[in-house]
Amino acid sequence: MKKSIKAMSIVFAGIAVMLVDAIFVSSFIVSCVKIFYGRPLNEQEGKYFEYPAEYTLEYCMKNYAVFDLNLHFKNIYANSVGKFSNTSYKHDDKHSLSFKGIDGVPTEDFLVLTEHLTVIFGGVNGRHIVRHKASAVDPIKDFTVSKITLTGNQINDENLQNEILKAIREGERTEVDQRRVHHTERKYHYLRYPSAEGANTTPIELSLQIEFEEYENIYWSAPISKDENGKYYFSIFNVYEYGENELPKYENKAHIWVIEVPTELAEMIENIDGISVIY
Repeated sequence: MKKSIKAMSIVFAGIAVMLVDAIFVSSFIVSCVKIFYGRPLNEQEGKYFEYPAEYTLEYCMKNYAVFDLNLHFKNIYANSVGKFSNTSYKHDDKHSLSFKGIDGVPTEDFLVLTEHLTVIFGGVNGRHIVRHKASAVDPIKDFTVSKITLTGNQINDENLQNEILKAIREGERTEVDQRRVHHTERKYHYLRYPSAEGANTTPIELSLQIEFEEYENIYWSAPISKDENGKYYFSIFNVYEYGENELPKYENKAHIWVIEVPTELAEMIENIDGISVIY
């Protein structure tokens, strides 16, 4: 009898351990899901927008396209195009799309396309500004610049600002196979800049950021790379054309353009302490 009771105690103890493990694993999975699905910081909590009646998901799919992968946004509305805030266009079992307006920016020009890919324990979001096909607005070419910064350091020299804009707008673009960037004998090296908080913090990518007077929630940014000869370049991500009935395609893994930075900006980069190669 005692052996039987002891055996039962062992069994119950084992079950208890299994239950605790199951709860722990469940909590871990839930926490992962929360990490992946949690609302991004750039979605304005509780700030909603009333989209025009014709703005269905199908309408946005047909009429908006990715056009400049160097263009980014700061704040978007909490609700998306569709009846509910979590409405999305279901492309397949793992891939869905949705569209959201940028705070203070006309929807007839720009929206934000969210691509959601479901994976184990959560999902991954990719977000890009898309432009209406009937609009020709191009911020980096058409807008008035309010501020240019090189990784947090504002550039106030008006002549240098004009040189930078001219290089981006009119400079010679060289197409580069992105795979060469990642190859062990790569030609272009992306750079990182030591964080201002101190040596123990994570370094950040060295990049140029351009803000505009027209809309404060849209900005243009390009990472800085360096070639084997010590020259510095802006990286311009390439966008591929697609058919009317296709998904809004983009490609930033296969090819990029590079534009050599103006001489004076290159000298500024050379004088930054702690610049190192990311990859």
